[in-house]
Amino acid sequence: MKFLERHKHMNGLKLMILALSAIGLSSCGNISSLSFPQMRSGNKTFGDWCREKDSLSPESKHTVDVLLAKAGTTKCDAANQKLSSLTELSLDSNEISDIEPLQSFTKLTKLELSRNYISDIRSLKSLTKLTKLGLSNNQIIEIKPLQSLTNLTELNLGDDQIYDDIESLNNQMSVRLIDNKISDIKPLQYLTKLTRLSLSGNQISDIKPLQSLTKLENLSLGENKITDIKPLQSLTNLMWLTLNNNKISDIKPLQSLTNLGNLMLSDNKISDIKPLQSLTLFRLGLNNNKVIDIKPLQSLSDLDYLSLNNNKIPDIKPLESLTRLRWLGLVNNKISDIKPLQSLTKLEGLYLKNNQISDIKPLQSLLNLTKLDLNNNKISDIKPLQSLTKLTELDLEKNQISNIKPLESLTKLTQVKLGLNAVALLGLSGNRPSPSVTQKQQKDTRRTFADWCRAQPFLSPEDKYTVEVLLKEAKTTDCDAANRKLSSLTKLNLDNNQIIDIRPLESLTKLTELDLGGNKIIDIKPIQSLTNLTYIQLGGNKISDIKPLQSLTNLTQLFVQNNQISDIKPLQSLTNLTDLGLSDNQISDIKPLQSLTKLTNVGLYNNKIGDIQPLKSLTNLTQLGLQNNQISDIQALQSLTKLTMLDLIKNKISDIKPLQSLTNLTTLNLYINEITDIKPLQSLTKLTVLGLGDNKIGDIKPLESLTKLELLDLMKNQISDIKPLKSLTNLNNLILTNNKISDIKPLQSLTNLRWLELNENKISDIKPLQSLTNLMSLYVRGNPISPKICPIEPQSTCDW
Repeated sequence: MKFLERHKHMNGLKLMILALSAIGLSSCGNISSLSFPQMRSGNKTFGDWCREKDSLSPESKHTVDVLLAKAGTTKCDAANQKLSSLTELSLDSNEISDIEPLQSFTKLTKLELSRNYISDIRSLKSLTKLTKLGLSNNQIIEIKPLQSLTNLTELNLGDDQIYDDIESLNNQMSVRLIDNKISDIKPLQYLTKLTRLSLSGNQISDIKPLQSLTKLENLSLGENKITDIKPLQSLTNLMWLTLNNNKISDIKPLQSLTNLGNLMLSDNKISDIKPLQSLTLFRLGLNNNKVIDIKPLQSLSDLDYLSLNNNKIPDIKPLESLTRLRWLGLVNNKISDIKPLQSLTKLEGLYLKNNQISDIKPLQSLLNLTKLDLNNNKISDIKPLQSLTKLTELDLEKNQISNIKPLESLTKLTQVKLGLNAVALLGLSGNRPSPSVTQKQQKDTRRTFADWCRAQPFLSPEDKYTVEVLLKEAKTTDCDAANRKLSSLTKLNLDNNQIIDIRPLESLTKLTELDLGGNKIIDIKPIQSLTNLTYIQLGGNKISDIKPLQSLTNLTQLFVQNNQISDIKPLQSLTNLTDLGLSDNQISDIKPLQSLTKLTNVGLYNNKIGDIQPLKSLTNLTQLGLQNNQISDIQALQSLTKLTMLDLIKNKISDIKPLQSLTNLTTLNLYINEITDIKPLQSLTKLTVLGLGDNKIGDIKPLESLTKLELLDLMKNQISDIKPLKSLTNLNNLILTNNKISDIKPLQSLTNLRWLELNENKISDIKPLQSLTNLMSLYVRGNPISPKICPIEPQSTCDW
């Protein structure tokens, strides 16, 4: 099975794929090989691609097969005729990595390519009629090819790997860049046509560049590092604003945004909400702040949704005027008196968990309620609930209830939680399990999936949801039939299902492969009984404690990237591991790895590692990812002579002598370090991909022996003499942006070049490049070139 097919929810975390930052490596089809895609002729029709299918790379062939299926025919000419006439095409979630076969579809105005494995988007340059483009959930770093798509108005680049480069955007009205690694948004200040902008999940602190975007109607800035929101006060057309999960305390700048209808401010440091009283909001989120006084809310009479969970509110009297409310969250405050709620008769959802409520009589007038949470209060009498006949979900756990007979009138209930009460009398009809069963009894009886299934009406929402997911997987609603099917499974994929609680899986002990990536799991204790597992994917969850994994000694492949892990000691017993993914965590100490000598592939991107000495014993490693750590000394790597791929992007490395012994390397990435001397690289003659961008390199003579290089990145260095490059005739991609180059004659021998970047140098004459007839893209911006005549046809090859 292809590596990427098995790890699709890594979402650009590049666990084992050592992609070069700012270069745009293609996704690999197999973990043992990573090659940069050769750019082919831009004149091919899809019919040509189709007829050559048997000689194509596996990645290109797969794309051709997907397109043939989309066309509904295996005949090349018929497919070409149909696909070439399309104006809209959706190819999301198709495991595509190579999009070159799409480059002839020049009539397209809308193209959806989200949730694939795409890193190289150069083939889109020819699709100049595109107005809408979806590229989220891929592995894209380089977005310069989008510059030619001047008709784009809507662009989705969420959950990719974009650090900066956003100056490549131009006329878009809607841009989505969530979950990338962007910190500098200055280039956005010129996108004055924008009406929708999503930048959540980045590393932004300064939002001044946004103050010029006065046409914005929808702005999302959640999960960043913002403290000062003054620049937003000029954005008076805003109707929807998301600022969740930042470091905001002062919200005065919002009082001028009188068109706001939706405002999300949860997870900040807000205590004073007076500035909100002048707004006409419909939806307001203020969870996890420091709010005590909510009087300013009493004027917000149009509110339909209000969430005030996890604050310090004692008095809710100001809410009694908000009679249009349909959803209200007041979880975890200091509320005892709920009389003010009796006037809110339109409420459908009410959440009062973790307060100090004993008297619930005021709720008996809320006849439209369908969901009610009263968990962990001081309630003993639940008679007032018997009038709430529309209720479908009711949580009464952790109270002082002994009599539940009043609930028998609530015939629409599908979920009731009554744990940790003193229930003595069961007045519910039907064959559902008794909610009076103690937690211990439940634990003892729910050993099989069938037990979990039959107990659904009384499970927590999280457990019940997991049971529903498993029933869907079993393709039956019959508990015993589902139990038989699930209990016999050896492989189970439940990725990207929003699962929180995995207890219903604990009896599936025959499993050897389990995929739970991209969920919301915190506790993995239920997995410890699944001792037959050899492969498990847990990436993209909320896991911090991995002790339960230590019993899974049969594991050979373990992926826990993108979690909250700091302590990896429990892994030291997993001596059969060959593949390990730990990227995007909070790990600093990797000593526990030194005993895992069977490891061949390790991903440790985006952690806090300084000392890599423990890796020296892992002599079977072939692929190692250490991007974005705190490494300065790489002495430990010199013994890892089997390495073919090594990624050391964004560390503090200056001395690379230890690399000279790694003669099997084919891909090496040293982008964003402090390197001046590259002599140690001259022995690495098997290299095909080398990234040295953003260092302090002046002399590149040591590179002249690396004649197998196909891709070379030397951007942002101090290079003036490029004569040593003339021997590298296998190069098809070369990046020399931001150096001190004036003479480019040495490049005229590099006739295999397809992509060349020479931006920001001192070049005045580009005629020497006229011999490079295979060039498809030539970037020469920021040079004193005159006249601006492209040495390659067509003239559009050059980007000025």
